[in-house]
Amino acid sequence: MSYPEPMSEILMLGQDLSTRQIEQFRRTDPARAWREAFPAGGGGRGTLRICLFGESRLFIKREARGGVASLVLPVHFFFPGPFVREWELAQWLAGRGHTPRLMARWIFRAAGLLSVYTVIEPCFEAVPVSDLLTGGALDDESLDLAGRCIGKLHRNGVYHADLNISNILVMRGKSAVAIDWRHSYRTDVLRLQVRRRNLRRFVRSFWKAHHHGAPELSPSNWDALCEGYAAGFGVAEDWLFPFKRKCRNPSRMWEVEWELQARLKRGTHADGAGSST
Repeated sequence: MSYPEPMSEILMLGQDLSTRQIEQFRRTDPARAWREAFPAGGGGRGTLRICLFGESRLFIKREARGGVASLVLPVHFFFPGPFVREWELAQWLAGRGHTPRLMARWIFRAAGLLSVYTVIEPCFEAVPVSDLLTGGALDDESLDLAGRCIGKLHRNGVYHADLNISNILVMRGKSAVAIDWRHSYRTDVLRLQVRRRNLRRFVRSFWKAHHHGAPELSPSNWDALCEGYAAGFGVAEDWLFPFKRKCRNPSRMWEVEWELQARLKRGTHADGAGSST
């Protein structure tokens, strides 16, 4: 595949790869592999697909923006630094079972913009919390596992910059893992107010889904999430008790924000439809 000049490529390879896998990734055109791959289903932005590498089925992901920025540059970026740092953090987390293993990442620069593709070791039994919620299959056990996952991350000093129900994957009866680490970081000790704000962000994503038609969580669901967090973190801290009660009531400011976002997207789509006629 040809790219406009100037073009450069960064290929990062994961740990414990075989010689055959390394050579395979070095020969791969990730853009073509992604185009020819099969949709993986599930939530998110549809950028995760299933690709056959030799005899192995692996996930391949085209990195994409979220939020309002996706309306301007949905799949292109300016700086490689966040992707390099994300890779390093994900490798550390994968070694401790907190995230699926990242096997390879390509960063291409063409005409001043970056395109990024990542190959991920699949876990086909893992289901995003968002899918369980919208499918009516989210129960106390799954929320306990999700809470334990977040508690363990915080215990290890990890702040997830995009902690939401699409980025926590549950393996029923086993455990949960987190994905998508761009702009996240790890420190020696994660301060209480940072942990509380991070968990609040996760709670917010449930209410955002409910705002768009997903089922509302029950009081026992919220209890399971917070009790799982305490178990994962290793301590049932005092702030969790009032936090559980606050979980049951969404902020009015959230609802205003979501409505404004919906109007902005409708307006953008309407402008695009008008310009095409």
